Parts: sequence; C-alpha cells; structure tokens
Amino acid sequence: MAEWEVEPIREWRKRNPGAEHPTFEDAKRIVHELLADIDLSEIQPRGKNIGLSWSWIRDKFGQDRADQALQNWIPASEKYFDYWTALHIVTAERLRCREPLPDALANWLADVLEGKRTKPRRKPGKSWYAYHGRDLWIGYAVGILCTLGMSPTRNEASPHESACDVVGEHLSLSYEAIVRVWTNKRHTTGRVPAPWECWDQEIHQPHKKKARRLKHS
Repeated sequence: MAEWEVEPIREWRKRNPGAEHPTFEDAKRIVHELLADIDLSEIQPRGKNIGLSWSWIRDKFGQDRADQALQNWIPASEKYFDYWTALHIVTAERLRCREPLPDALANWLADVLEGKRTKPRRKPGKSWYAYHGRDLWIGYAVGILCTLGMSPTRNEASPHESACDVVGEHLSLSYEAIVRVWTNKRHTTGRVPAPWECWDQEIHQPHKKKARRLKHS
C-alpha cells in the first residue's frame, strides 16, 4: 500500500470499489487529511535564522563543515539578501566573542570594508520563497487526487469539481491560484515533499522541531 494512502482514501476505496474517481465531498475529506498537520503559513525572511544556525552547524558537525557553509554562503550573498544578513550575524558574533574569524569570513569582511562587495538589493514585497513550502504541498495534494482519477483542471463548461477546485476550496484560495501552483509544482505528484524542499524550520531553526504525522519519502 502506498504511503500516501491515508484513512479517507482507504475508506473511499472500500465504499466505492471500482469507482473511477472520488466525489467532490470525498476528495475534500482526503485533502483535509493530507494537509491537516502541515504548516502552510508564509515563510518569513530567514537570514537571521541562517546566521544563528552557524554555531549549531559547527558544534554538531565540526569546524570543517561550518567553514564549508561559509564558503557556500559567501557567493550566495552576492545575490540573496538572506545570506548577506547571515554573514553579518556570524561576523558580529565572532567579533563580540573575541573569536578568530575563519579565513573565508575574514576575507569576505575585508572585501566589504574595502567596498569590493556590496549588499544585494532587497526586492520589495514577499520573498521568492515565501510560499514555496505551501505550494509544494498544494502540488502534492492535487497530484494525489489525480492519482485517484480526478482531472487536475477543468474548462469553463465543465463542472467545478476538478482536483484544483477541491484544494482551492479547502485552502480558501481561488481555482486560478491553485492552477498556477499546480502548473509549477506538478512534479510533486505522489511524493511527500521532503523538509529541505520546504525550507523546513528544522533546517534553519535547529532548536525548534516541527512534528510531522506523515513520513517523508
């Protein structure tokens, strides 16, 4: 039995042997169960959390792994404001503690002081990843309904009972909004999104654990 076959799916199969697809109401119950314990809220800017995680990375995985993280963050800071913020936090904390700066961070700071590195422009509005995790779960839920035989979308003449209609009603989002997400995230069909794909808080806030009822693939 597939790992996504939650109780409402099993119950629907038992009640409707041979059915081509769930009814709209059955589909709503299935989606409710799939998404019941999932955090679909907006992901806040995470630069501070990334910076604070550096000491945790060093303590848990060692100095070499922490230095490698800095070497990854430095080129990322040229484009992403989050990583620029993270490097500032790590640098300030090391200086306050009178700790020597890792070589990569010392060189980065010298470049900043000399004007060779400049802060990337922060775009107005929501960050590009603000709803990334939510959208992966939307794609997953629509994909599961498609696996059960529902059409993902509809045309104007069709009844409003597609998989995107079901998920939109559950999340109080428009059909059009769900279709846009499905178009971009349909690769998640039949597979629970992994935590690193969703910018899971456990990655960037290592001291805060999020309980998950579903197992990750």
